[in-house]
Amino acid sequence: INNDFYEDWPILIAMEGNFFTLGSFFEKVGNFERLINVNGISIQALDEDEASPSTSLRATCTATTFVYIEPQNTQEEESE
Repeated sequence: INNDFYEDWPILIAMEGNFFTLGSFFEKVGNFERLINVNGISIQALDEDEASPSTSLRATCTATTFVYIEPQNTQEEESE
């Protein structure tokens, strides 16, 4: 999504883990210096044949970060 001075960079994320590893992931994202919005979170239990002690959940979400857009020089500015 383009705006006047920044762009949104949405990133689709899919992961598997247990409750604690997913919580740790979201905590680490929350501690980044860069602003990151996480939305559209979906968490599902894995089927018994897919699950293990360290992997019992599947999660998807969209993490969106924002990037500053440098102003473009106009032809008038270039000719000066």
